[in-house]
Amino acid sequence: MEGLDPGTGATRWRWRPPAGCGAPGLSGADGTQVVVLETCEGLTTLLALDPGTGRSRWGRSLPESRDFRLSAGAVTVAHEDRMTILDPATGRDAAQLEECAPSCPWPVSAGGWTVVAGTAARAQVLTGLRAGRGEAA
Repeated sequence: MEGLDPGTGATRWRWRPPAGCGAPGLSGADGTQVVVLETCEGLTTLLALDPGTGRSRWGRSLPESRDFRLSAGAVTVAHEDRMTILDPATGRDAAQLEECAPSCPWPVSAGGWTVVAGTAARAQVLTGLRAGRGEAA
């Protein structure tokens, strides 16, 4: 993977998984970070990279993940039995949705919030995450 200068197209940085590892998934949003799903020896790790330098910001082991998405306010990971919303600045859990799995809707971001709808105890639940603060409401 290469990070390019948006003005000139020149390569700023290059990232490759370690020898023997693969990077089957990739997502990016609004130039704030690049997220790579790396698989090494059966272990899956989600890595957040700085888009300007390619340096690692954080890494998170993700056993049994199916898919992930990066939006302006969150990194969302889908598992077979739940959906986890991570704070994009730290990689820490910001919210978990279990009741809607495995068909939880992907969150949407607007106005500094990332919002996902789900079902809990037969009621509709709206979970929000304030972008960049890791605050769930």
